[in-house]
Amino acid sequence: MLKLETGDRTSIGSYDTVRNYPLTSELRARLTYHRQRMVSGTPDQVHAQLTALATSYGVEEITAVTITYDFADRLRSYELLAEVFELAPVAQTLA
Repeated sequence: MLKLETGDRTSIGSYDTVRNYPLTSELRARLTYHRQRMVSGTPDQVHAQLTALATSYGVEEITAVTITYDFADRLRSYELLAEVFELAPVAQTLA
């Protein structure tokens, strides 16, 4: 979110780059604000947060987008979501 707000259209940096990114007090405040708007945590915590959001908004479907530097981490996040929501892989549902 900070990259978007500052007009930085480069790709997400590595974990070391992000961890060592110099933050001004203004950027730290924005980061704190954005963290309140994100769903994150353990699979069970994410399940609870997403379920609460869906209930609050009265929706039956949620789209999740995970943005990571490493594609394997992105895939793993989707696997964890599928597990905690007890979703079957697409290939299984088509069979």
